[in-house]
Amino acid sequence: MPYTPHEHQLKLHKSKAKVKWNQTGRRGGKTRSALEEDLAVIESLSHKYVEFPNDPNKQTAEEARLVPAIHVWTVAPTKAQMYQVWNEMQAFIPEHLVSKTNPYRDNKLGGGRGSGFKEDALHVWLTFKDRNGRWLRGRDGKQRPRPVVFWELKSADNPESLQSVGLDFLHVTEAQEIAEIGWNKLRPTLSSPGRAGRALIEGIPPVSPSHWFARNFKRAKASPNSRRESFSWTAFDNPLLTEDQKEEIREDKETMMEDDWNRLYMAIQPEGVGAFFRKVDKAAIATQLLRPKPNAEYVAGLDLGRSNDATVLIIK
Repeated sequence: MPYTPHEHQLKLHKSKAKVKWNQTGRRGGKTRSALEEDLAVIESLSHKYVEFPNDPNKQTAEEARLVPAIHVWTVAPTKAQMYQVWNEMQAFIPEHLVSKTNPYRDNKLGGGRGSGFKEDALHVWLTFKDRNGRWLRGRDGKQRPRPVVFWELKSADNPESLQSVGLDFLHVTEAQEIAEIGWNKLRPTLSSPGRAGRALIEGIPPVSPSHWFARNFKRAKASPNSRRESFSWTAFDNPLLTEDQKEEIREDKETMMEDDWNRLYMAIQPEGVGAFFRKVDKAAIATQLLRPKPNAEYVAGLDLGRSNDATVLIIK
């Protein structure tokens, strides 16, 4: 299907960072750009041989016993939130790449019955074959070193299921709604021998700046490098939105809390939990003490974070 990225999407696609953090407003086109990033990374990885440290030999996935040759996960907060990505996968992935069976059990193109998209398990096998069933060649004229893809959709509401594999590409959608325990299970999947460990983590800014997505986005923005980079744009940066649609978004500001509108559409991170205490940093005039002053009395306050927010202890 045709895809012409706008300037912000293009910047994201051109980045060579291993993990890309994208905080973008609603209707900004982040899910579509994530799917296109998935497909571009899969295409690129299919040409790459498997390399291990201290081993000069480049191997095919079969020689390296890497099964599946390319492993991809898309993770959403709940199963219901997977279906937008699932539907777009079925619309945009070329049909001749979709295998109806597990290629490691039956690699005959067109084998099996029904669709290659398994609705019950939400996964699909892809094989790099042309429309006539011939294996596609790599840049060296040989069969591609990683010719098979296993793409699974996972729900983060069961964190224990988000582990035990090594991934070549991880796409996390609506990251602001995923608990930190889920991310802590996912992060090690990006550091597995023989795997590319690339990722795109996208969503809108979380309510709290202490959320893991907010913290990682902030770090990537403050210190981008080859391992991480941040991206952000607003709903109004999407050229596919009509003027009427943009005006509807502007009108939402009349009935929504300003901080909610800014977070949803402008991708602006609230300063505090729920943005209840605003402009705290600007209002503070005291200096931080490294140790108590002699003969002074102090008061401590403790705010217990029992589920999502951090526990905060402050002494004055």
